[in-house]
Amino acid sequence: MPITPAADGIKPGAGSIGEKVIMQRRQSPGQYQDFNATALYCPRCRRAMPVRSRLLLVLPDGELHEYLCRACSTSLGSKKVKHSESPLVLA
Repeated sequence: MPITPAADGIKPGAGSIGEKVIMQRRQSPGQYQDFNATALYCPRCRRAMPVRSRLLLVLPDGELHEYLCRACSTSLGSKKVKHSESPLVLA
């Protein structure tokens, strides 16, 4: 059975599959700029546990955060948040 342009997701009258890819790229890039973990696996508790975030360091290009288990305070991971603009330096 031949595949028609409507069957494979391309609008009727579209020239090629390359146009389909371009249409998909035009969706809003940067929808997800920052993720925060709500639960991570804790080896001490032996299950996924809610976490809290603690600021460890403030760096010139961002901040370093640590994820801790809420039940036993075991360190479960870290995350670096980069600043979108250059930091202001006061002299």
